[in-house]
Amino acid sequence: MNPQVSPKYPFKGLAGVGVAFKVICALLAKSKFEQEKKNQIFNYFLPIVTIGTVSDVVPLVGENRALVKRGLELINGHHKDLPSSIMGFLKYLNINEAIDTFHIGFLIGPRINAGGRIKSPYDSLNALLYSGEEQLPFLDRLEEINLERKSMQEGMIKQAEEQVDTSKKFFFIAHEDFHEGIVGIVSGRITEKYNKPSLVMKINKEKNL
Repeated sequence: MNPQVSPKYPFKGLAGVGVAFKVICALLAKSKFEQEKKNQIFNYFLPIVTIGTVSDVVPLVGENRALVKRGLELINGHHKDLPSSIMGFLKYLNINEAIDTFHIGFLIGPRINAGGRIKSPYDSLNALLYSGEEQLPFLDRLEEINLERKSMQEGMIKQAEEQVDTSKKFFFIAHEDFHEGIVGIVSGRITEKYNKPSLVMKINKEKNL
């Protein structure tokens, strides 16, 4: 199911994690579980869906807004029912206050995304699969990767700024030192700063691209 192309699904803005959650909901609807068990499974996955939806920076309207609202309620009100890996993440980051989209968008999400951006997505996956003492090495690994991502990102933004010609209506920026996992972030920053569309690309001399 792809809501972007399906004429039958009314809301087109679901993030990938939202689509996966809809598959879970469809399977639960056809299952023979008691309603209490269905609710338990639904509520178990919803905080993960909330984190993924906010981290994917999709518009928080329609179903996305409803999913995130309910997910935040579960995260803040039912810690004992949360996935243990999420609890470990919150403890590791020393987040003790009520969690909102800021914490997800600027603290939790960037660390989860950093693995897939510049290293391996398995770094992030393992941080979400393990808990307790077994989770700590993966959380430490994501922290290191995220710090590296920040440093690379700031350097790329400075290099990109050198190519900006404010007289143009569209910015095309390319450099062989750019990292392909971060060019989207840099493009977003440039577009936000100058209020003009931009395309940021990595030059790959080996592939002549």
